[in-house]
Amino acid sequence: RRSLEDRAKDYDFTWVLEDDVGYSGSLPELLFAYANDPSDLISAGNIEIAKPRFPIATYGCSHRASGWYWYHTATQEFERRADYQKSCSAEFVQRFSQALLQELDRWSTEGASAWSESMTPTVCVTGQ
Repeated sequence: RRSLEDRAKDYDFTWVLEDDVGYSGSLPELLFAYANDPSDLISAGNIEIAKPRFPIATYGCSHRASGWYWYHTATQEFERRADYQKSCSAEFVQRFSQALLQELDRWSTEGASAWSESMTPTVCVTGQ
């Protein structure tokens, strides 16, 4: 949090790449390709409405489950805010705007948090 407060004004956007992402192209070309895109979130996948995992799988369960595994990993405050707009998206490569990072920080500070693949797109979709 300290780095966000201290350095936020230095950058309009922050890119996050998972440590196991493979990319064989030019990283500067990738970054420049989105330099003029004003989106708050650029993500490796589409934003989709999250579907709960059913049945909830447990260790040793032989039944096949459907839906998103981390659907229920969220605080009650997040669930209240997300309501029917709870979303999810892949996060292998993402770009966050300064405004989105500040909104994610606000939600977290106010007790609304969820698994990262859900929290970020849900905050974008709800527009709160």
